[in-house]
Amino acid sequence: MLWYYVARRIGKDRLARWIDGHGAWLTITPRDLDHVDDWFERWGTFAVLGCRLIPGLRTLISIPAGFSDMATGKFSFFTAIGTVAWTTLLAGVGWWLGNNYGDLAGPLSWVSTIVIAGLFLCWLTRVIQQRQSRRAVSQ
Repeated sequence: MLWYYVARRIGKDRLARWIDGHGAWLTITPRDLDHVDDWFERWGTFAVLGCRLIPGLRTLISIPAGFSDMATGKFSFFTAIGTVAWTTLLAGVGWWLGNNYGDLAGPLSWVSTIVIAGLFLCWLTRVIQQRQSRRAVSQ
């Protein structure tokens, strides 16, 4: 709810100006914000519900919901449904894994390391591309 209210108070235009000046390290451009806004306008409530089930997007979906002025009650309702579904899924997976977690922890640690390294490389590549793009525009 915090990010929803922050985005609602700040608004898309103010956020776009901030992103234009400081978004490079987050690898976000005002154009990306427009894409998110268009996507959210199309999917709205389904976006809130679906993104509550995806780690990393669980928090971020609150921002377009806030700056699109989605009704607070509607946002809260679909957030609650998505959060209950996510919590139920995690509890179910935890119950299913039971005592087998120790057997899976070793192999999964390698997967986690590869995923984190891959995400870092994607971020670094995007930062470099944005810097090159800004230099080309300013010349």
